[in-house]
Amino acid sequence: MTQHDEAVRIARLFTAAVEKSMVTSKLGSGDDSLHRNHARHEAVAQYLLDHILRIEGELDRLLRMLEIRIEHYPELYSEWKDPASGRRFDHVVDDRYDETEWTSVLLIEDKIDAPLGVGQLHNYCKYLSNMGRETTLLVLHPMRNPLSAGKAEAETLRKEFPSVAIEFRTWSELVQEMIEVAPDRPEAVLWRALKEYTESVGTGDLELLPDASVLLDPAVSGEIRDAFLSAQGVAAKFKGGKSGQLRFSLHGGNAVPWLQMGMSDTKSDSVGLEFDLVGSAEPLLVGVRGPSEPESYLTSAKIGVFRDGRLSAPAQERAAALKELDRGVRSGTMEFPDRLSGRRAGELLSPGAQEALFLLGSIFQAQALKNPYRGGAPGRGTTGFNEGAGNERIGAVLAAGNDKDARSIHLFIGPPDGAPWERCTVWIREDGVEREIEVRPGEPGRDYVLRVWSATREALQGR
Repeated sequence: MTQHDEAVRIARLFTAAVEKSMVTSKLGSGDDSLHRNHARHEAVAQYLLDHILRIEGELDRLLRMLEIRIEHYPELYSEWKDPASGRRFDHVVDDRYDETEWTSVLLIEDKIDAPLGVGQLHNYCKYLSNMGRETTLLVLHPMRNPLSAGKAEAETLRKEFPSVAIEFRTWSELVQEMIEVAPDRPEAVLWRALKEYTESVGTGDLELLPDASVLLDPAVSGEIRDAFLSAQGVAAKFKGGKSGQLRFSLHGGNAVPWLQMGMSDTKSDSVGLEFDLVGSAEPLLVGVRGPSEPESYLTSAKIGVFRDGRLSAPAQERAAALKELDRGVRSGTMEFPDRLSGRRAGELLSPGAQEALFLLGSIFQAQALKNPYRGGAPGRGTTGFNEGAGNERIGAVLAAGNDKDARSIHLFIGPPDGAPWERCTVWIREDGVEREIEVRPGEPGRDYVLRVWSATREALQGR
């Protein structure tokens, strides 16, 4: 099979999965946007797996791998509802005797980011225990969502339902086992596509990134440093003290890279600052966040970039005005305006600097850094962290786990304090030693981002 044929086959696989996922009953179960996103992700994964298992020989290979004995012939159902209980199953495999007699021997539950529902495992085991023979419940999940509570519950259920084998596997483990059976068969490319989707969904599109060489341009690098210093200067005037810094917010639910200050407060209406990493020439934004604006409302702060971050008098006045606006919004005496008056102070970012920010922002996505398949830092200690003169060295602490002695490393944009910003590459610090993750000649942005994540995974594992 040629690369073209493989690409077409993968495209057809995803086309079918996306079309089917649009009408899945799962989409009706989400009561907010986060739950609906989880449902969509799981629905696509469900139909990808269904598509592959319906290819001749693939279901038989799965059953042999799970050591499930079929006495007659297997039949696969997806999104099947049990008429007796009304319960819905992602996948059911029956050992079918004829048109009227069958025995369910395998249930498969597909998970991406959602937890297992209360009683979900118990209901599955109860259904399978009525089959009168040995059966299997297989729960699939990505590495980033270990389903620890479900695994603990399974220990009790194994005693209550001894005829049901409860198996947990990551999508990576399942794919690896299925490929090892016959690695050269054409279907291996589809299994790899399934693994890439399930383990990396939500971590952004890396295919359209600019070449990493933009990070090596001294003019761009100096501009990025000035932009960071300018933003931190506004933040210091606006908030003051140690809290007056823009930092990466690494909450796992963030859909985009989020460099901000004060925009995580949902307890009371307040004004905060954001730095646009997605590609705007006006990087500094101001917004309101709180109970009345849970999704946040943003507008341009009209404060641009200043050399070495030294704010002009108009820029300082504008920062002071933002501080007064924050006080008014907090006290309820002022409303957040549709637009901020006044002419822009400072310079806009050049196209090269916008490209560099877009590339660097792709690295510091929360969902990617905290994903074991990507950045590998799932611990609660993974947080934004700044240092350097003026806090222009923006980065993060990455934690391997939640134990107090979990290994952690630092990842920063730009060189150590005191070193010139001749390039705005990424630096990693582990065990007190720093090293630059250098850009290779002609390296695509995608490859650089993946290589940074590979370096963080290895560092977190102590390699």
